[in-house]
Amino acid sequence: MSASPPYMEKVTARGERGIGTGYGRFIAAVATSFYGDWFTTVALLVAVYQLSPGPVAPALFTLVRVASTPGGHLADRVNPGLLTALTSAVQATATLALVAAVTAGSLPLIYVLVAVSSFLGALARPAHMPIITALVPAERRPRANAQYGSTFSLSLAVAPALAGAVVALTGPRLLLLLDAASFLVAAGLLISLPLRRPRTQTAPPSPRRGSAAHTVLAQPFLRLVAAGGFAGGLCATAAQAVLVVGAADRFGGASHVGFLYGAVGAGAAAGTLLSARLQPASITRATIAVWALVEVGALAVVAITPSVALAVVALAANGAAAGLYQTWATTEVQRRVAPERLGSVAAFNLSALYLGWLLGAGMGIALGGRLRWDHLLLVACAVAVATLVVAAGAGRGARASRI
Repeated sequence: MSASPPYMEKVTARGERGIGTGYGRFIAAVATSFYGDWFTTVALLVAVYQLSPGPVAPALFTLVRVASTPGGHLADRVNPGLLTALTSAVQATATLALVAAVTAGSLPLIYVLVAVSSFLGALARPAHMPIITALVPAERRPRANAQYGSTFSLSLAVAPALAGAVVALTGPRLLLLLDAASFLVAAGLLISLPLRRPRTQTAPPSPRRGSAAHTVLAQPFLRLVAAGGFAGGLCATAAQAVLVVGAADRFGGASHVGFLYGAVGAGAAAGTLLSARLQPASITRATIAVWALVEVGALAVVAITPSVALAVVALAANGAAAGLYQTWATTEVQRRVAPERLGSVAAFNLSALYLGWLLGAGMGIALGGRLRWDHLLLVACAVAVATLVVAAGAGRGARASRI
């Protein structure tokens, strides 16, 4: 078992009695950033549509997320609070520049600035897990992880609708200014986190290049967690590509797609909020596998049911299952992985999720004109189930150990 990175020593020593104000500031920063991100997403969709009636290339928003891997390595080498604070400050500058780009009507500049901001966001995201581990004692991490997950789920349910109302009244620039302000607020909160590296100690040794992939793929539990992220991401983006078609075809009209998306958000919020209360005594591969299969299987139900009510229930179950097991998996990863390697492992898991998103979107583009929407969704679910089965079956009998 490895020693904690020096920046964690002061924090874990002072956090034994509760989650503490440091974690409260972290959650406030994360919530501010999540809502600001949705404001910018809605604002840019509107602005780009106003500037050009053609479709926005989604590849730009996905490919820049490969920065999650170097972000994980950075989080293992430097103070993760400082890393996230600096990236937030630079993102505020990039967002202010987006206001100028939107005003000037420059699509190329908008795409470049979105790429820069997305790169910085992906660079910082893997640092969240090491921050939670540093700020919160082990026995309180299930509740802390539930709060973190529910913060994202609630932002998904609330922020786009709020942003839609604002952009309809004022246009996209106000939303971009609000996002820039949110980044500055988040940077101020993150820089104040009690994650300090003592001067008398040196940084932990850097893991060798590629060690995160080797660590995850060699450990059955970690491999299944990554496979769950890939499978869930694949099915989610495939569903996003076809749900509006399904709503028009079978569920009462295209306008009903809002109810379908809302069901996923409500289920995810409920699952994350209840995850700490419902967490099993032992989080095993079987636990992760069962709930990941429920997440995928619920979307298969959507593909075969003729009832809009059952589709809404199935989508809520999809979101709830994901919220439950992903929060449990985060807690178990924090327990199994040494603190100085958490950033790299988190980055690998995020990369698996992004790869699933990319493949799901690619399936929607490549097969959307050749298969019926329900058949395409079933194909995506089948690929996801196969991935989970392979990941769960390999390495059976291996013992859980601290990495």
